[in-house]
Amino acid sequence: MKGTTAVLSFLILVTVLGSQARIMQGVQDSSDCCFSYMSRRIRCSNFVDYFPTSGGCIHSGVIFVTNTGKRVCAKPSDLRVQKCMLGLRSKAIQKI
Repeated sequence: MKGTTAVLSFLILVTVLGSQARIMQGVQDSSDCCFSYMSRRIRCSNFVDYFPTSGGCIHSGVIFVTNTGKRVCAKPSDLRVQKCMLGLRSKAIQKI
């Protein structure tokens, strides 16, 4: 009886922790995905950082972070987006 109780407790613990991990992963994945891209012309001077969308996203994208902390999704194949990424990369290298 004690063995059955221990196994049952372990299974419940694994189930609860597994469901919490899926919830946390879902929140992280959705915040790092782009569902639409910025349609107007982007201004590189407004951005302080960028990162690519996570591998679990349906659409690839680049997420720029503005001076105020706002996140903006952009299409990675756009030449203007590539220019902004290159500029931010060179600024980061210069700071080192």
